[in-house]
Amino acid sequence: MKQNANFNFLLDLNNKVIQISKGEIGVPIYFMQKYNLHIGDEIWIIKNNIEQEFTISACVRDVQMNPSIVSSKRFVISNEDLERLKRNLGKREYLIEFQLTDVN
Repeated sequence: MKQNANFNFLLDLNNKVIQISKGEIGVPIYFMQKYNLHIGDEIWIIKNNIEQEFTISACVRDVQMNPSIVSSKRFVISNEDLERLKRNLGKREYLIEFQLTDVN
């Protein structure tokens, strides 16, 4: 996914909003720990002879999706990389978010 522009920001380990450049990926803490991954490691997404390489540039703190009981996890990639993946990978998962404001 790409970073949300308005709220529910995904943060790094220093509580800073993650900014990702083309070719980089932010990986959830859950997977960083489970697979002993580190900043600078390379990972690949491969499907149907389409391969895209990413360099881990951030460890993602995600209060909604990081707990192990939640089966879906959010990786953060650049807008450009997201568009390429959307063209080549098929099924999408949607996460609908909204923010309520009490006007009273």
